[in-house]
Amino acid sequence: MMFDGTHKLGIKTLIFYLVARSIPALFFFAFALFLPTITKFVLTYAGLNIQPSFYPTIAQYGELAMAVLVFCGLLVLVFGVISSLIKYYSTSYALEEFDLKMRHGIISRNEVSIPYEHIEDVNVDQGILFRLIGLGRLVVLSAANAGHDEASTDELFGVIDYGLAVQLREELLKRSSIREVREIKE
Repeated sequence: MMFDGTHKLGIKTLIFYLVARSIPALFFFAFALFLPTITKFVLTYAGLNIQPSFYPTIAQYGELAMAVLVFCGLLVLVFGVISSLIKYYSTSYALEEFDLKMRHGIISRNEVSIPYEHIEDVNVDQGILFRLIGLGRLVVLSAANAGHDEASTDELFGVIDYGLAVQLREELLKRSSIREVREIKE
């Protein structure tokens, strides 16, 4: 793979963002789906002595509550999709001649630049969930800034396609002249 120019984090990363940020909407939809059952359970088994004349009122409020829950779920889903797309398309990286650059953000645009000569180690972290779905985290250990004694670990990429992470690790190790390659699995 050629690493010239600016790149995105891979399609699996976009899918992960979309799924992860849409999960809260499922709770709204599930609660709306089971609201009539929950209401009936509470009215029946909670020992409430409700007269049959109140049942239509309770049913009307139940329908209104379901509609509100579905509407809130749709709002959360739309917000999740939009924020996922913004995060994905506003994040990019570039392997330039002398350094690795990571850019992210729209309103507050951030750019991190790590010179290859400061890179001490590069690891791919892949827990069990990420292993199942083909994702990982690229962790870059870089030399400390001037005046500091310790090194800093940067997880610049967050969630990234595992194949891309491995390729980036190999390329970064080659460009930084590090011979040791390690893979961390949990």
